[in-house]
This record gives sequence, structure tokens and C-alpha cells, in this order.
Amino acid sequence: MASEKSLLLPALVLAIGVTAGAGLLGLQLKNLRQPGEITVKGLAEENHQADSAEWQIGVSLHYPNYATAVAGLKQNLPTASNFLKSQGFSENEMRVQNPSIEVHRKEIYENDRYRYVNDGYIATQNILVSTKDLPKLNQAYDAALNFRAQHNEVRFNEPQYLLGNLEEIKHSLIAKATQDAKRRAEEFAKTGNGKVGAMKSASQGSFNIYSDSIADNDDGDYGGTYSKSTIGKRVRLVVTVKYGIE
Repeated sequence: MASEKSLLLPALVLAIGVTAGAGLLGLQLKNLRQPGEITVKGLAEENHQADSAEWQIGVSLHYPNYATAVAGLKQNLPTASNFLKSQGFSENEMRVQNPSIEVHRKEIYENDRYRYVNDGYIATQNILVSTKDLPKLNQAYDAALNFRAQHNEVRFNEPQYLLGNLEEIKHSLIAKATQDAKRRAEEFAKTGNGKVGAMKSASQGSFNIYSDSIADNDDGDYGGTYSKSTIGKRVRLVVTVKYGIE
């Protein structure tokens, strides 16, 4: 009798263990079959042409004192203004910007050491050209290269080419990038015999405008760049989307 009791106890413990194990396994299988989530990134790119441009041209000169700097700007800025008018720009396309007059400091070597001393003023004033006539602007920029050789006081930057319909472009890219994210999610879901469900969240990542003449750049998911050096643009947008998986 004692022997039978001693065998009964391990059998009872084993039975309880098997039952508990089966319940735990069933719970795990149930969890594996519950709906899940997947987060993917979508990418969209489009090529566009700039429809407007800005260009700064003006004068920057060195003067011995503040009074001559103010007078010098008044005397020399018309050189830049008259040049622009000769290139066909109207008053509506030109805006005179505020002058800048700053102390000029130069480095000298004295008593076995270097030090800085005041050396008059640098006076600068620019005219901002804003136009949609890009051929006219490009022609004026080429002419300015020769003009500066004759008038050393004239200074100018390279034209900045702009996209005027950025919001429209962005909306188009968001739609395309979201479609791309959906396709990526479906590819991932296929590998696990799942099905993509409803979108649970979405966020816009980087919105970049590159020159169409340079190699691809990566500014990160939340970076952003706006290249203004060329008329042709390559616009890229990234979105991050979370979908339910059934």
C-alpha cells in the first residue's frame, strides 16, 4: 500500500505539470495569433524646375571714417542699380537693402607680437533682384562678370533658384511616399503570411530639395536641405507609417 501511494504522488505532480504546461503553451499560441503592428518608411522623388530666382548685387568698399563710408555708398550704389536697369530689370524687380557699415580691423606685428587695430570702415549695400524671368537673370549674371572687371566696387553672389509651389509639391510627394510605405508593408507581411490592416499613425520625415546635377545625399530622416544653385531640382520626401497586421 505504501508503495502504491509513493507512485501515485509523482504521477499526480506530472499530470498537473502537463496540464499547466499545455495551458501556458495555449496562451503563447494565442498571443502569437493576435494582431500585430509594422512600421515602415516610404520614399518619393520628383524632378522639378525652378520658377523664380533671387540675386544680390551691390557695392562693398573700404573707407577711412564713418562719414566717408556713408557718402561712398550713396555715390557708388547707383553703379549697380544702373547696370541692372541696363539689363532690363524694372523697379518692381529690384529692392535696395539696408546698408552695413562695420569697423575694419587689421592685424599688425609689433614688439614681437601680433595685435589688431582699427583701420577705417567697410561699407556694404546690396540690391536684391527677384524675378521669374530666369533667362534674363542668367544673361545679366554673365554680363556682370565682365562689368566687375571694369568696376571693382561691384560685388555679387550667384543666383538663387527657387521653387514657388513647395506646398503643392509636398502634398504630391506625401501621397506617393505613403503609397510606397504601403507596398513595403505588404511585402513584409507576405513573409509572415500576414495581411496589412489599417494605418495607425504616420509622420513626415525629411523633405529635401537637391540639385539635379549632383550625386545623391543622405541628410537623415529628420534633416532637410534646399539646394538653390541650379534651375533643375530633385525633390525627395520620406514618411514613416505604422500599420496594423492581421
